[in-house]
Amino acid sequence: MRMSLRTLLTLGLALVVPTLGLAQAGGASKADKSKKDSTGDGSPGASAGSALWVKPQNNQCFADGVIGIVFTLIAVPESKTQPYIASLAQDELPTFYAGQRLRIQVVADETIVSKIPLLNIAVDTQKADPLNVAPVRPSVSLTSPSSEKKPKFFCLNWPQKLIGDTIPKITLTGIYKPTDKPTDKPTDSLADEQTITLAVASFPQVHTLYHYNVATGVVVSSLRNPSFSRVLSAVAANGQPAQYKTVRDNGNVYAAPALFFTAYLLGPMDAESSWKFDWTNLKPQPTLGFSLSSPADNFFFGAASEIRRNVQFVYGYHLGKIAKLAPTLVVDPTSSTAPATVQRFKGGVYGGVTFNIDFIKGLFTGK
Repeated sequence: MRMSLRTLLTLGLALVVPTLGLAQAGGASKADKSKKDSTGDGSPGASAGSALWVKPQNNQCFADGVIGIVFTLIAVPESKTQPYIASLAQDELPTFYAGQRLRIQVVADETIVSKIPLLNIAVDTQKADPLNVAPVRPSVSLTSPSSEKKPKFFCLNWPQKLIGDTIPKITLTGIYKPTDKPTDKPTDSLADEQTITLAVASFPQVHTLYHYNVATGVVVSSLRNPSFSRVLSAVAANGQPAQYKTVRDNGNVYAAPALFFTAYLLGPMDAESSWKFDWTNLKPQPTLGFSLSSPADNFFFGAASEIRRNVQFVYGYHLGKIAKLAPTLVVDPTSSTAPATVQRFKGGVYGGVTFNIDFIKGLFTGK
């Protein structure tokens, strides 16, 4: 059972006041026209989710500690109803993790910006089951940004952190000016403006990073628990009693079920990604365990390495109680009574395999 130190974030901005618009990257405030009702007079309809208005800038978007998503605006000359679309401009999408932030960049040339001077960027999330091994893929095609003309950049650092086990969806909506009017200052007139949807893209599921793990399994130790007995060493003869000596049996190799607690102090574990033979999965993480058959007598200190998803190889130092002869001043050689023993802690080395409950469930579900 893996657990994470994640804080539940509330996705605010559920209702945006119609007369308030937020501009990013040097943009000015503008009325959120996408919130207006469609009344048949050419005004745009309502858009779902939290959204921010963005104006173009000359420089690319840069920010530390965020995940970059890049779109490219493309003209569709043969389409009258959809003159422009936005397409992903990345060959490979990054892996999203809980607690990270999104940086959304939309690239367009000067000609397109003259027609679409303002973008509305909305980010919504949909709850998904944990440990999704088949993440949702983008619903738009990938393309490379055009370099024929000087590019402009719509930049937005989304203020909300990503939440684990959710599927983010980005919706791009643009204010489209079909006329050749100057666009230095956005106009509020709806007569010569339209709102068009440029892209609706769903992305791979946000992964949850786990900081500690509880697993159960079986360990084998070099520590043996001996037993002691008295055996006949000399028979009685000539009036002399029989003689006995103490014999030690080292016992079997210690093997028992155990429960382990592993702390991912050397870096959190991404259990929702495919397992690979690399340092990320195999690096030893500190672990502490105890025997399920004798929890007060056997403790295991060491490390755990993930050798398969939800399966760990554990190894280290075993501290367990074993039997030792009790101190005595005189040993009666004629006594056949088993010698007194006491329990004392002694160290050894151990190795074993532990399993998470998800691995056990996968054996029956085939996942």
